Amino acid sequence: MIQLPKDNIIGTLGPKFSFHDIVRMENFKNHKYVYLENFKAIFNALQNETIHTALIAVKNSIHGNINANINTISSNELVVLGTFELNISLHLAIKTSISLNQIKNIYAHPVAWNECQHFLNKIDVNHIPSTSNSQALKDLISDNNNDSAAISGAEAIQHYGLLKIGEDIQDKEQNITTFMLLAKKNN
Repeated sequence: MIQLPKDNIIGTLGPKFSFHDIVRMENFKNHKYVYLENFKAIFNALQNETIHTALIAVKNSIHGNINANINTISSNELVVLGTFELNISLHLAIKTSISLNQIKNIYAHPVAWNECQHFLNKIDVNHIPSTSNSQALKDLISDNNNDSAAISGAEAIQHYGLLKIGEDIQDKEQNITTFMLLAKKNN
C-alpha cells in the first residue's frame, strides 16, 4: 500500500463515482481530493501544484494504451508512485421506467460508447458525448426528456438514484483499466 502524506491532495477525473474516483475511494479514501473535468485540467493542476498527486487512466484492456496521457506523463517531470487496475462493468441507466426501444439519446464517454457496440448496434440511438461516465449520468439527470439514457458504472447509477435498463452491456467481459498515481519529480 502506498503511504502518502496526510496533507496530500489527489486530483482525479470527476464527478463523484467516476471510475477514477472509485479507484481513489478504494485506495485513498482518507485523503483530500479534487475532482477535475478532464485530463488536461488534472495535469495542469499537478504542474501548478494545486494538487500533489493525480490518478490518471493509462491503459484499457480493450483499446490499449491511452497515448495522450502516456505522452503527457513522458514529456513532463512526473514519477509513477503506484499502479492500480479496475475491472470495468458498464450499464445503461434511465430516469423513469421506459422500454429499450423508446430510448432516443444516450449520454456516454466516447470510450464507454465504443466498448458497448454489440449492445448499441441493436438499438437506434444518438450518442451524446460526456467527459466521464459519471458525468454522463449528471447529463442524463439534467435532460428534460424521458427518452434519454446514459452508460456508466453501477456505483454511480446507484448513487444518483437512477434505474438500470441494461446490465453488463460492454462487449467484452474482461474489461480492465489501469490507472497510475503520479507526482512531480520534485515532490
